[in-house]
Amino acid sequence: MDKYKDNRLGENIKKIRKFAGLSQADLGNLFSTGKKTIGDYENGRSLPNIFFIRDFCNYFGITIESLLENESDQNPGTAPELRITSLDGDELEVVKILRSLDDDYRKKALQVISVFRTVAEPPEIKKAE
Repeated sequence: MDKYKDNRLGENIKKIRKFAGLSQADLGNLFSTGKKTIGDYENGRSLPNIFFIRDFCNYFGITIESLLENESDQNPGTAPELRITSLDGDELEVVKILRSLDDDYRKKALQVISVFRTVAEPPEIKKAE
């Protein structure tokens, strides 16, 4: 049974996670927590701490206020998952591609992206002399 009757926070976490094409385990890995913990947040069995909320909002480029809003508080077409405004066109395309993949391929794609992130170095910028 849900401990928290008004679970707009958990529902919004779930919507945003799904919009980003992430599993509960993927989201847990991003924020150094477990799949069960994410499930507990989404289903209203527990509430995330303020540090999780801050990091979650920063990662997805949304405000804390939008994460806490109830759908009935929002204008049509402005659900939290549509407010991810910090992504550029290429990043949105990556999200769309990831969402189109099944779980196994999505995990493989995320592993490839992780490898690039660990080996990629920004190009050096030479100063004019």
